[in-house]
Amino acid sequence: MIDFLRLGGRHRGQMAVLLAFAFPGLLAMTGVTVDLGFAYVHRRELQNAVDAAAQAGATKLAQHYESLNSATGLTPPANQTDADIKTGVLCGLAGALPGFTDVSAGCTATALPTGASAVPMPDGPDGTNYAWYVTGETPTGCVTSACTPTLGAAVGSGAIDPAAAGVRVMVRYSYPTFFAKIVGVQTLNVQASARAMLRPTSAISLFASNGPFIVCGGDGSVSPTFGAMDLTTDTAKVQLLDTSTTPPHAKSQYLGHTFLVHGSHLGDNTIEGDCGINSATYKGLADESNTCASLPCDMPWLGGDHAGPVVGIVQGIPSCSGANQDNCVMILPVASQAANGSALHVVTFLPFWMHTGASGYSSSAANGCNSSNCNIGTLLQSGALADVTAGTGVVTITSGFITSGTFAVQSQPE
Repeated sequence: MIDFLRLGGRHRGQMAVLLAFAFPGLLAMTGVTVDLGFAYVHRRELQNAVDAAAQAGATKLAQHYESLNSATGLTPPANQTDADIKTGVLCGLAGALPGFTDVSAGCTATALPTGASAVPMPDGPDGTNYAWYVTGETPTGCVTSACTPTLGAAVGSGAIDPAAAGVRVMVRYSYPTFFAKIVGVQTLNVQASARAMLRPTSAISLFASNGPFIVCGGDGSVSPTFGAMDLTTDTAKVQLLDTSTTPPHAKSQYLGHTFLVHGSHLGDNTIEGDCGINSATYKGLADESNTCASLPCDMPWLGGDHAGPVVGIVQGIPSCSGANQDNCVMILPVASQAANGSALHVVTFLPFWMHTGASGYSSSAANGCNSSNCNIGTLLQSGALADVTAGTGVVTITSGFITSGTFAVQSQPE
């Protein structure tokens, strides 16, 4: 029988030799584990930065198209150029990514920790530009991480790509290792990309929480007639929907008109802004807990005088959010008729420039309106990318087919 205790006693020095040989490997493994942990942290940091940059770039792209929207009669925002979109992307990166130094005037960079030397670098097709215009997606209209974007011109190349419907940002981040230097690994690279896409407002139900109101648009197919209350012309039962398309869109003659969206007189017999609900408690409020998965849909309404906060961020430009419902854009569900006593039949979504109260309007429909119990909205032109399949958000992008107007901005998973 082998006496292990005696063997260990006679060869006590062997363990020290084995440890001496094993120690560098153990240290290297520990170092690599630590450095990989830091790589994960940097990857998450980089992803947050590119998400912010893509959203900033797409928002400015939407503002570019919205600036061309003169049909509303409103003062459009300042036009955003290719250089402005690049600045938005760079500022988005600078504000979220330590060490990003390729910034323009007006950006506030986040400084690297003392002694660090990490440098973010472009990771696009040419290795020079941080962002590119997205001109298509495969499969068409894809809204999942399996989408493959088609890239057009680089952001900052001098002109906005005429087929641009989004912005993709790609960045690589190289930083020095701590312990992995022992095995000759001086730096580690992490990469991240993100894109934000413009979506038609008619498909906003797929991408954002709904606003707190339902607008009765009417379509002339139901008797007795009901529809929107136009405060601009003091006309009730306005049929603002053109049903020749799927989903319906707003008739051009009503762009720039202001409508009573929420108020105690919407259900009056002379106004019929309740789409046939015929309830004294209907005042234009939507049940925000029930969103549309597709169009058309039946959306429940709520009674009461006071609108709750905007759920999430309604992605207009500039968007209403939280308790803010004044001087901002909401993309609201528009119904053609009542579905039943508790829901309205929503057929599309349209953008409105919202105000609280009804100051300046003498219509009897606005009697008793104040900033706490009444909301009005000026109808904006919806931006169009191309043909949109009803309620699905499927978009086919064609050069020159983009029309000006208000878009939704959707961050796309990658």
